[in-house]
Amino acid sequence: MTYAFKADKYYKILSKKSDLIKSKWKKIELGSYYNLQLKENYSQRGIYEHTAGIAEGDGPIIYFEGDSITSLYSSPNIKGLHYSPSL
Repeated sequence: MTYAFKADKYYKILSKKSDLIKSKWKKIELGSYYNLQLKENYSQRGIYEHTAGIAEGDGPIIYFEGDSITSLYSSPNIKGLHYSPSL
């Protein structure tokens, strides 16, 4: 899970850790800027309005965070803590 911030909004980005990181994948660095292709997977609006978090399969619960994180995202640019600009 990775956190991002842009235009006064926080994003929680879900990604699975991968041992198969190819050379085009670079380690994400704190304070750096990345061009991410974000997809909203879950939002605390609608059917998840009163939900504290989401669990996919047998995985851990990923929590919404009150007023700051009300949606959970994914990105093909991110695997674990690595980023690829070419996707």
